[in-house]
Amino acid sequence: MFAQGFAPRRVVVTGMGIVSPLGLGVAHVWKRLVNGESGLSAIQSFDLKDLPAKVAGQVPKGAKAEGKLDLNEWIPIKDQKKMDRFIQLAVVAAAEAVENGAGVLFIVKNFAGDVMSFEMAAEMLNCPSATVLVHDDVSLPEHQGMGRRGVAGTTIVEKIVGAAAEAGWGLAACQQLGQRVVAATASIGGP
Repeated sequence: MFAQGFAPRRVVVTGMGIVSPLGLGVAHVWKRLVNGESGLSAIQSFDLKDLPAKVAGQVPKGAKAEGKLDLNEWIPIKDQKKMDRFIQLAVVAAAEAVENGAGVLFIVKNFAGDVMSFEMAAEMLNCPSATVLVHDDVSLPEHQGMGRRGVAGTTIVEKIVGAAAEAGWGLAACQQLGQRVVAATASIGGP
């Protein structure tokens, strides 16, 4: 089923986010959907002269508070220019899924690609964020290359910090707790 040595990565869904022709935000889109409203509208973003279609499902432009999308509220302009439109919409939907007003805590395994990806995500996210870097693999010397990798300890950090977040702990307190758990956690990684 999977190539030798490869297993599917686990994904944990912690919230819902939606960017669609009905608008932005689960509550807003659900309300419009239940009311039988359509997300179709006249195309205005490009010239239709040579096209037979004049309507389409487009994400409505406007303020987030109105259930509409203003990319500048989510992604810095300099970063918008580096992304295709579908990536921009995915970033907004993902950010909305995890953002509840309290901020976003990234729990990141100490692997070069993961660290870089989450640093970019934190820069693009227009809300408070913090990071806990998990480096619990004692099979590697502490000061070798990028340092120790994050392995099994990541699950422990996620469970403990997740419980604290559910109990209403703030972003800074969850980050500090995560860092304390990382410091007290050790596991041995595989090849």
